[in-house]
Order: sequence, then structure tokens, then C-alpha cells
Amino acid sequence: MEENRKIELIQFVHFLGNILGDNVEIVLQIIEPDHNYIGAIVNGHISGRTKNAPLTGLALEMIKNKVYKKQPYIQNYKGITKDNRDIQASTYFIKSPEGELEAMLCFNVDISPYVILSQKILNLGNIKMDVQSDKIAKNHVDSPTSNGVEFIEYFSETLKDIIYSIVPANVLNSNVALKPEQKIEIVKILFDKGFFEVKGAVSQVAEILKISEPSVYRYLKQVESTDESMSVF
Repeated sequence: MEENRKIELIQFVHFLGNILGDNVEIVLQIIEPDHNYIGAIVNGHISGRTKNAPLTGLALEMIKNKVYKKQPYIQNYKGITKDNRDIQASTYFIKSPEGELEAMLCFNVDISPYVILSQKILNLGNIKMDVQSDKIAKNHVDSPTSNGVEFIEYFSETLKDIIYSIVPANVLNSNVALKPEQKIEIVKILFDKGFFEVKGAVSQVAEILKISEPSVYRYLKQVESTDESMSVF
């Protein structure tokens, strides 16, 4: 992406922040060949993220699966913050004239105040009904799905948080030493989600799996070769 275009998009993010208010987080995610990152963010208190933070696991997966080739945007899917607040999220794909992804403009609405307000209104009438945030949010008909399972975006600021949002917690939190085949499976899960497109991913995986970076690269090579052999068929 040209620098002038990037500057215009950053200015646009701040413009939107000024008119949409404090309850909407607006994020510009920059997509570059060797580095994906948050280029601008307004109301980052909603997700706890800051400028230059890495992309979420869901964002990386959408990039790897080239969701932007199939549709111009996705809307009204569920997000969850680190303190377990529900977010209604939407993403618009910004592409080059050639159709390649250059950036993603994301809108994350904190719907928790509306849930609380709705519950208080019901309580005024002594109506015994629990208000669920997913009932207030629009139906997630436009959410990205994988094998019929709805994607949920977990907002994370660090690479470690992203790994733990992708890999099942019971696997990484196990007190039992992982076998090599289990480590390869974890690398495959992260590879399939596009995690290794993030700068610093290899060193973070090596730290969590307690192996060397060359070992991670070796596992990656095995995973990539397996994928290539399967694609032949």
C-alpha cells in the first residue's frame, strides 16, 4: 500500500471515531507481505489493544482463507474481550485495484451497556427474563463460518494471547510434556489459522512449546509439505 493511501485511511479512522462515539472501536489493520499489524485504532479501551499490536486469530484466518475474495465485508459477528464482554464486530476489506488485500477496517461495538439497560427496563416491570447479549445483537447470518461452525473473534494484544485463543487450552496447559507429534499438530493448527504470517510468531511458538526456533521451522516444513502433497489430490 502506498504511504499516502495509508495516511488517508488512518485519518479516516480518526474521523469515524469522532462521529461514532466512545462505544465503537475502529481499527485499521494493515496487511503487508512480511508484516500484519494494527496501523490505527480509536477507542482501544474496548478490546484493550493498541497501535502496532498483532492481528487477532480470526483476522489471520480470514486472510489465509482469502475470505476477501468471496465477499467485500462481513458483519455482525461475535467478539469477546479479555474481560469477557460481548462485542458485535464487522470488517470491511480494503483491496488494491488488482484485488489483493491491503487493509481491513474493523468496527467493534461494545453491546454490554445495552444488555444492562435492557435488563434494568425489564426489572422495572418486574419481568423475570434474562437478557442475553446474543439476543440483542443482530443475527450473525453474515458471520464467517468454517464447516458450519460460527467464528468468534477473541481480542488479544500479544502473540501469546493469540496462540492461546487458537490452540485448545487443555493442550497447552497440560502438565504432561508434549510429544513431538503433538507439537507438530499444534504448529499445524497455527499454520492453518495463518498465525505464522505475523512477525515474531516463530520465536513465540518456540518459547511456548519449549523448543528451539529451528525446530519450529522444521515442523513448519513438515506441515507445509504435507499440505502440498494433499493438494495434489
